[in-house]
Amino acid sequence: MKRLELLIDTLNETEHLSGEKFNTNSKAISTFITLYGEELYKEKIESKNFFIYNPFYYPSFCIGREIKRYKTKLSEINNLLNKVKQVPIRNYLRLNLIEHCLNICEQDLAKNIILDLPDESKYSAHRLLLKKYALKGNLNDFKETLKLSKSNKSPRNDIFDSKKVFIENYSLKNGILKSLEICNLKIFGEKFYTNSLIPHCKKLSIRKIDEIIEKYPIIKKNEKNIKAIAYVEHFNKNKRSSIGKLLFEKTLNELKKVDKNLKFGDGRLKDFLLCSLGSSITNIDQINQCKKMIISPFYKKELNYYIKNIS
Repeated sequence: MKRLELLIDTLNETEHLSGEKFNTNSKAISTFITLYGEELYKEKIESKNFFIYNPFYYPSFCIGREIKRYKTKLSEINNLLNKVKQVPIRNYLRLNLIEHCLNICEQDLAKNIILDLPDESKYSAHRLLLKKYALKGNLNDFKETLKLSKSNKSPRNDIFDSKKVFIENYSLKNGILKSLEICNLKIFGEKFYTNSLIPHCKKLSIRKIDEIIEKYPIIKKNEKNIKAIAYVEHFNKNKRSSIGKLLFEKTLNELKKVDKNLKFGDGRLKDFLLCSLGSSITNIDQINQCKKMIISPFYKKELNYYIKNIS
């Protein structure tokens, strides 16, 4: 606990200093040497990456990292954070502590710490709790926490990702049919139908994947490329030396149907799927067939790097 107290004192004492003044501040220097040693201090300031106008370390970051060392005395740490003068930094560190509590299964304590946050910051903590409930696939807890997570506030992708993870875990626990029914709830929607199938692809054969899509055509209602996505997911989770010729051709035929202009993150969905398929096998001929269909230089380089590593 003394390490945390020292870092908090340093944070409060140096909070208004510029990077240049921080780097010559005796308190900042002595704290770093006490915690991490003189050798590391010299290494830091003598590094070619050292820039005099930037602090050579950030006490707030060190506090966040220090919190993760503790498995007990977490309530005491929460009380200790009251000493942090800057409210935004104090709230940020409390979120760090809440996340740590959730990671080590101290859920009740995490909920208690949320009460110490100002109202305008509580939703960020509830989003951390939402991620935890998403992994468990517990519908009632997820719905209640979602209400407190302010879905309309940015970043909205936090909420979307948690919903996606929830549907996948709910499907694994309760089956595809029940998961599809849950997708019809107002808080989810048709765009999550695909996620009812995806987590099962590892254990399903390609033939079985086809049968399920045929049995539940609603899965492809919002995702016409579901077969391409599901096939690649299957092979990506079951890496092998090569794929049988007919099966490989079947998969490539589905990938050919994917619109080359369809976006996925910062790139193209088709390129991403081809790269994922290529990196799930070690057959150079099959990898090169995938690479030949890719447009993006980035994904071509990824497969070239992969080939180099397996050769």
